[in-house]
Amino acid sequence: MLNRHSWNYIGQTGNVQLIALQHDTSTGDLLIFYGKELLWAERGVRGAQVISFFADDELCRIHVSPKGNQLFYEFEIDRKENTPLNNIRKAEERSNWLKSFLFVGAIAGGLGAFILGGYLINKYADRKALREIGVNTTAKFIVSHTFNHASPEIACRIAVNRTFVDNWIKLGFVGDSLVLPCGLPVYNDDQFSARVDPNELTNNSVDLESPSDTTVRELIFRTRDNYHFRHPETKLEDIDCLVRRIHKLAGLRGMADFYYQDEPPIRNILHNSMTYYILTRHPEFAEKVLTCQ
Repeated sequence: MLNRHSWNYIGQTGNVQLIALQHDTSTGDLLIFYGKELLWAERGVRGAQVISFFADDELCRIHVSPKGNQLFYEFEIDRKENTPLNNIRKAEERSNWLKSFLFVGAIAGGLGAFILGGYLINKYADRKALREIGVNTTAKFIVSHTFNHASPEIACRIAVNRTFVDNWIKLGFVGDSLVLPCGLPVYNDDQFSARVDPNELTNNSVDLESPSDTTVRELIFRTRDNYHFRHPETKLEDIDCLVRRIHKLAGLRGMADFYYQDEPPIRNILHNSMTYYILTRHPEFAEKVLTCQ
């Protein structure tokens, strides 16, 4: 019995060639042709076998597989084996992948630069508007007891021309208390200087380093009362004198050192017993603070 099979092979130049197989199953003689050229000849092929050959520079294989009393034939082009053509193909694929990656990266980079540029231009325009036409006003904190400790943000309500706008500000916290940048706890209705663009109320800034006179007074009372609660044997007027003089000597941050003077550094890294000890070693501390006692 003579089995005949053929496959159309498209070469590197785009020409179509016929790969033909003739197999005499009674004698096992197997012939493979590439066009009119004999590529392979073998006797005694009656079982499973893989025949490898090159068509042009392409590595090809014909699989002979017995199934029952019949033989089946499958043609394969191997593009994974390390042949000169496959190595060139892999190098081209890597080059194309790199070019694609660089192209996508360039587009993403250009888009990112465009977005960043727009953001920076917008921020510059906002700062310029605040500087040139901004209105000075006050901002009042609205402290909620349900703030998220992982990202503590509270509303700071800004008033301008009988209109209110909220600016959400992220603060730190010590224990369960939200604290200002100076380190002192913030309470409801604490007020700070603010500046607002009257044409765009959402364009505003709050200066947390500039509390109102009323809030400074409340921070002094807050610090005094906290110490008196922990040391009730000390006269309130003596503590008040100490706090006011510390504020005059070292500002709000000095008051925070006094407020948290009993705290270990592990619980409050910025204001604690160590920072208070450093404060007491200020050259003028004895002269300007301890004279209260």
